Amino acid sequence: MGDAPARGHVRVALVDSGVDPAHPGLRGKTLRGEPDALRDRLGHGTWMAAAILALAPEAELVAIAVLLDGDRCDPAELLRGIDAALATSPDFVNVSFGVTDLALRDAFAAGIARAQACGARIVAPASLQGLPCWPGALSGADGVVVDPNLARALPQRRRRGDRELWFASGVAPSFGALPAPRARGESFAAANVTGHLASRARG
Repeated sequence: MGDAPARGHVRVALVDSGVDPAHPGLRGKTLRGEPDALRDRLGHGTWMAAAILALAPEAELVAIAVLLDGDRCDPAELLRGIDAALATSPDFVNVSFGVTDLALRDAFAAGIARAQACGARIVAPASLQGLPCWPGALSGADGVVVDPNLARALPQRRRRGDRELWFASGVAPSFGALPAPRARGESFAAANVTGHLASRARG
């Protein structure tokens, strides 16, 4: 996959629980989204945004809220969120979670095809608790695997089986005395890869 097309700012769409603009990692950053996406009751999306923008501070981040009332997302809502993200003409779509239901594989494969047609790259975990998860495990996505031996800013692309995956740190960025977030390593690994890619894409 090539670099994102040139634009004033690299645009990252974050499909998650929204963002809290008051978080120290987001203050002064370029954040966009509907009103319900510019608040975050769970905190998950806020921390993913902070991880992305810590590595790509000049990126424009568009928040798409799909996790509103709990840490589980309805698959139909996730697919809707991906399509809403694609409507913003992003360079990258970060989805720091996934769905393991085999029956939904084709629906998410179709979502990846729509992203490719738009020139966007979907970055997501390739597995969850040892199971393949969509969309990250599918061909055409930038699937991510946690590697605790890597620095947060230096993910690596490696072949595993019949495809290439990203291997990345699952560690969150540090913001002084701010308590550690409640989020899985796979979530941060995906965000760290998105931040790495956005930092390298030319705006």
